[in-house]
Amino acid sequence: MCGRFAIKFTLEEANKRFHVEEIKAKFAPSYNIAPSQNIPVIYNENGKIVLDSFKWGLIPHWAKEPNSGYKMINARVETLAEKHIYNKELIEGRCLIPASGFFEWKKANGSKKPMFIHVKDQDIFPFAGISSLWNAPNGKIIKTCSIVTTKPNKFMEKIHNRMPTILQKKNEEDWINPKLTDKKEIISILSSYDSKEMEAYEVSSMVNSPANNNPKVIEPA
Repeated sequence: MCGRFAIKFTLEEANKRFHVEEIKAKFAPSYNIAPSQNIPVIYNENGKIVLDSFKWGLIPHWAKEPNSGYKMINARVETLAEKHIYNKELIEGRCLIPASGFFEWKKANGSKKPMFIHVKDQDIFPFAGISSLWNAPNGKIIKTCSIVTTKPNKFMEKIHNRMPTILQKKNEEDWINPKLTDKKEIISILSSYDSKEMEAYEVSSMVNSPANNNPKVIEPA
């Protein structure tokens, strides 16, 4: 699972990295992002790369009320193409969720140590995400998203039994290509990320509370 992550880059840096053509929402660096918060999302809208803000916690298109969706912060890649609940989101709502790193709690000697995991030499990299535009009864459209998770690679096995799906740069464009609608082809994009490209270090218990949101949260303990 992925329940906390960080972005230490600016809007301008994200725009440059992902070649954003339209900005629908702005954001600032955030070092302790938790579920239900608004996060930057990048997607392809009619051939244009768009950056917008979505709430982290998917409300699927079929939901009758919003509260049913907020627990869906992650979507397992193993069942993404099989479960009907994701049909529309997988075909029409694929997105990139930019990040600088994510947190997991490593079990050791009867306790849990918070770890910050990131990609070497990259301040910005994307998680594979799915998103939904949910029509509320009052006519308002609520934008939500979920991070796709997968089995751990060799590096992550020592820390946790799940990890967010990190897209290889060569696959980013295909993941958000709206013309790609074959489920098998879509899932084939989500290959395991190279363990050699990742590193991690222990951080302080400050991360345990989302109220702590400053650069010290991602500093080595």
